[in-house]
Amino acid sequence: MILNLVPRRFGTFGFATVRVVSSSAMLERTGDLWTLDADARCITTNGITRPSDGAAVMGKGCALEAHHRFPGVANYLGLMLHDYGNHVHQLCQVPKRPMGSGTWMLLSFPTKNHWRDKSDLDLIRQSCVELMEIADTEPTWKTILLPRPGCGAGHLDWDIEVRPAIFDLLDDRVVVVAR
Repeated sequence: MILNLVPRRFGTFGFATVRVVSSSAMLERTGDLWTLDADARCITTNGITRPSDGAAVMGKGCALEAHHRFPGVANYLGLMLHDYGNHVHQLCQVPKRPMGSGTWMLLSFPTKNHWRDKSDLDLIRQSCVELMEIADTEPTWKTILLPRPGCGAGHLDWDIEVRPAIFDLLDDRVVVVAR
């Protein structure tokens, strides 16, 4: 089951630059995760749920933004974490703008097990592999946006730690987005 949610609000399009890293490797781009055109968007997540209601803890960064934009996504991710563990999950389909031009998929992308921890490079690499496995089953996904995993509240360095660890795991359908 995948939620079919309508977002509460959309941002405005802004200027962005693209740097092609390799013809078969991930791409990098500056811009806004929510306004760039894509067939799928990942939000970086952790594996913790709240004991009170079982909802996923989505308290910072793009996970918090998704929690505000898509009511119910924290509850759905909490169910997925409980039933299947801390893995990449398809969370909801969102209508593209303008209306009638299709949908895009929101996915979780685990970078840490507990929200208090530093991000885990092994988990990020595992999430890259899982993302590509899912993408291979979705032939219509030409562009998948991924914020720099582990580089915000995860306290990892993009250039020194994360980029070298994931460069060969993601193909050119994945665009890593920096603000």
